[in-house]
Amino acid sequence: MHFTGMLALDVPLPMHYNIPIVLISLLIAVAVSGFALWVASRQTLAYRALLIGGICMGGGIAAMHYTGMAAMSIPGKIEYDPLWFAGSLVIAIGASIAALWLAFNLRSAPKNIGDWLALKIGSALIMGAAIAGMHYAGMAAATFISTSPVSEMAIDETTTLLLGVGLSIATLIILGFVLLSALVDQRLSTQTATFESLFVYSTDAIWELDLQGTMRRANPAAAQLLGYTLDKLPAHPINTCMADTDAELFAAQLQQAAQGRPQQAEYTITQRTGQHMFGQITMVPIIIGAQIIGVFSIIRNITARRQAEQALQQQRDLHERLLMGISNLGEGVLVIEDQQIIFANDAFSRISGYSQAELQGLPLATLVTPADQALAVLSLAELTVGSSERFEAGVQHKLGHRVPVEAAAQVLSADHRLS
Repeated sequence: MHFTGMLALDVPLPMHYNIPIVLISLLIAVAVSGFALWVASRQTLAYRALLIGGICMGGGIAAMHYTGMAAMSIPGKIEYDPLWFAGSLVIAIGASIAALWLAFNLRSAPKNIGDWLALKIGSALIMGAAIAGMHYAGMAAATFISTSPVSEMAIDETTTLLLGVGLSIATLIILGFVLLSALVDQRLSTQTATFESLFVYSTDAIWELDLQGTMRRANPAAAQLLGYTLDKLPAHPINTCMADTDAELFAAQLQQAAQGRPQQAEYTITQRTGQHMFGQITMVPIIIGAQIIGVFSIIRNITARRQAEQALQQQRDLHERLLMGISNLGEGVLVIEDQQIIFANDAFSRISGYSQAELQGLPLATLVTPADQALAVLSLAELTVGSSERFEAGVQHKLGHRVPVEAAAQVLSADHRLS
């Protein structure tokens, strides 16, 4: 902005710029910008830090301006009015404090994106006006005094114009790259924050391992799973909390995952208290670019599921033993679920004329004669309050005739199977 603004300066003196001094002023501007970004990116910004940062940043802006003025080579000298000079410093420091405060407090967008954008645009306009105000206050403080005849130095307006235009274009290009990199960095930061939130707050235990299986870090769920604190987990690798056979499988799957092939298996894991739990371990490679740098080991506690499966299997075994026990009874026995036959013993097969294989899955209504439909419905309804009484009914034989039987029904289990 400084050198573009200087193009608007009309001084009746020949003038050109000392390039080394111009570069020094440019370095000052870069250093001040870096300092401002560092201050604005801190986790907290206390008022004392804001004041000190604003003074340093404002002083840097003023130093850039007056170093740029010192780069002007004219046949004379420049004198500065003390009041305007002090005013330019006050504007630079005040604008810097405002800029740091706005940059710190507007780093992330709130829910109301419209208000946030309005504040962003407003703060940019205020900062632009403040920087321009500082520049022109500094220029108002300057008095150009000629000490030599004008003819002694050739007027080099072309060089001055090219310098100003060149610096302006270079600045715009740099700003474009900075904005682009900021957008990319913001996107990457968002993705990183999202993944970190998933890692930290996941209810599944997650270990980040290197290619040799050494733990790099773990989430709180991992510490809770084994019963150790996070700082003690490195001393208790997950493979040391398994039986030898499981540890060998873990090592083999780790090697496969390190080669880019995800793995999954169920393990028995010993916790710090000595209790055993069942864990489903999923291993996936960590790929950065095209290189595998490690493995994520994700453990889900499936102890409750395994216990439920074992309890269900025990119930099934008991049910099968019950069915085997009644298969040899002289009386016909049916087990019905959702109005379909799921079991029939040999005695009922002889009564109905159907084989046991034919009866499997057969609708109950197929075996009830039309005359006995109402009685069958009534008997099933009585099961809502307990077992039905014994009653006489008829079974529709496979050959079409009615077979008189004495029947009763009752709830066999909690899932309302009938026999």
